[in-house]
Amino acid sequence: MRAAAASGSWTKSGRPEMADRVYEVFLCLKEGGEFVHVGELEAPEPKAALLFAKEHWLRRDPAVGIWVVDRADVHASEWPFEVMASGAEKRYRKTPGRSAREK
Repeated sequence: MRAAAASGSWTKSGRPEMADRVYEVFLCLKEGGEFVHVGELEAPEPKAALLFAKEHWLRRDPAVGIWVVDRADVHASEWPFEVMASGAEKRYRKTPGRSAREK
């Protein structure tokens, strides 16, 4: 049974220590709306992260959806600026409306 503990360490009571993970929290405030990053929290598992997020962010304001994403599952690009801005001079790719930078 002890071999099942992910962290390999145990408390004095014989229970496995659960290392908290960092989760990013996103809320959707209206039906059909977009999810917006509202913060981060620490929790031992995704179900606990959802519960903690609900208790913290939905106490005062209602929302129609909530996401929690383990930070370890977020992958960021490491491309240089030139690669990221390569479409700036191609005006035909522009669409009317709000750009990602205005969000």
